[in-house]
Parts: sequence; structure tokens; C-alpha cells
Amino acid sequence: MKLVVPPTWLTNSFHEAGMKRAAQLQVETGKPCWLSQVDPLHRSCEGPVEVFHFISKLRLRDILAPYFPPSGPCPECAGEGCEFCNEEGWIDFEGLFTLAEYDPRNAGPACEYHHRRFDSHVSPTLVVPRPYVPLHVWEFAEDWGILSEYERKFPPKKS
Repeated sequence: MKLVVPPTWLTNSFHEAGMKRAAQLQVETGKPCWLSQVDPLHRSCEGPVEVFHFISKLRLRDILAPYFPPSGPCPECAGEGCEFCNEEGWIDFEGLFTLAEYDPRNAGPACEYHHRRFDSHVSPTLVVPRPYVPLHVWEFAEDWGILSEYERKFPPKKS
């Protein structure tokens, strides 16, 4: 599957949403790192503030790919040609994956350290209990039809 370079306006929108949330957190809690509040050992933040994906880009592709082949006949016009497809009547779903990956509702601010722990790059992995997850993430999951992933990723309570 070829990867599309996302348009700048889309990545900027994702990044701006995360950084706006960081600024709000800084005012409300004194920390711009959203993930620090769910660290059970209350480890200190380290590194610059980054924007993370509550549900990873790779996981989104894995979930959505069975429903959207790399390309196929346009469902709007059945391949006759319309504003949504190319001149052959085919639609490229790669752009749809990119829209899901950079949906601003899936963005959150975190320091580099907590971001790496959340993404499982540093052990132990940081687990976010469902009651802590912002409403915009649930709305993102509902709109994209991935509530089962939301429920898998975010357990009902701290274990």
C-alpha cells in the first residue's frame, strides 16, 4: 500500500489542535503534558511537548483497511464518473486513511517521555483508563466506526 504524503493543512490542523490543548492544560494544571496525569508512578515529564495520536496511525490503517481497499469502483456513481472519483470511475481510499490519521480529535499533547511510554517504545507501557479519555476521542472513534478499538485501547478503569 502506497503512503500518501498528507497535505500541510491537514498535518497543521492536527498539530495545532494538540498544541492548543497543551496550552489549555498548562493554564489548568501547570503541565502541558496530558499523559502525565495518567502515569501511575507520577514520573516527571522529559523532553519537548509533542502531539500524539490517542489511537495510532498504524492501528487506524489496520482497522480501516478491510473496509476500504486501496482503490475500487466509486460507490457514489458505480464507476460512471463523478466529483469523488478519477476519470476511470475509481476511487482511491488512501486519502480516507490519511484523513482518519490526522483527524484533530485524535490529537493530544504529551512530553516526549510520556509519549514514548504511551506508544510502547519505553517499558512499562502507559495505559490510559477510559474515564480519563477526552470526549473528542470518543467522538472521533464513533464517527470513524472504531468504537471497538476505543474500548480495547482504553480499559474501563485502572487495573
